[in-house]
Amino acid sequence: MGDYKLKMSGNYVVSEADRVDADKKRKQLLMLKKSVFNLKEQFNQQVLALRDKKKALVDFITRSAAQLSAIRAELRDLGIATDYEDWVPLMDADAYPEKRYEVTPEDVEKFERDEAMKAELARAEDSDMMGGFGGGGGGAGGGGGGGGGKPVVSAQVQANNSKESGTVQAAAGEAPRPSSTSSALGRQEADNRGPPSKVEAMRRDARIRVIEFKKSRIEKFVNDCVKEFDESVRVLEKERVALDG
Repeated sequence: MGDYKLKMSGNYVVSEADRVDADKKRKQLLMLKKSVFNLKEQFNQQVLALRDKKKALVDFITRSAAQLSAIRAELRDLGIATDYEDWVPLMDADAYPEKRYEVTPEDVEKFERDEAMKAELARAEDSDMMGGFGGGGGGAGGGGGGGGGKPVVSAQVQANNSKESGTVQAAAGEAPRPSSTSSALGRQEADNRGPPSKVEAMRRDARIRVIEFKKSRIEKFVNDCVKEFDESVRVLEKERVALDG
């Protein structure tokens, strides 16, 4: 049966495996800190992977939006009204904290333009105040601009603003609007052709069905990808709560 000693007996000796001292507790604390660090490192890697997934999703949605814009333009040409606006998400700069201190030449130019604009506005306000009191700016209606009460911005700043706004419009890819003359000529040509034949009507209907089917497939795939990404975000949020708790 064996010889078992009771813990309350006088000759009971604690085994080496059951003994607890400061060294063992310190090792346990170190192991616990290491396991917590590994869990947080794993969570950070999941966040970075989710960021890369979002970047790929944004690129895919941007390409899909361009395809949908072309499809809706073709549908409008076929006489199908489409007033849906494409949704294109953007990547926030906060998603890349490692690039926070990276400065590009475009950032330097924008900063210089902003500083020049602020300096011009400050000088215009100072000259306006001096002109309003009849000071060196030429009185109420003199060269200091006191009569108008509006800050005068130099031509260089206005040119920079015009250049910047033109760059933004070009980056946005805004297409020129068709003129009323070309639209009138297009309607006149359509009227001159007369009503379409049965074969043309059948081809038109078939083309519309093909285009709408392609549009619905693209929209469904985009929505499914967005839902999958949102579900991944929710799962990661639950893990974050578990780590914080």
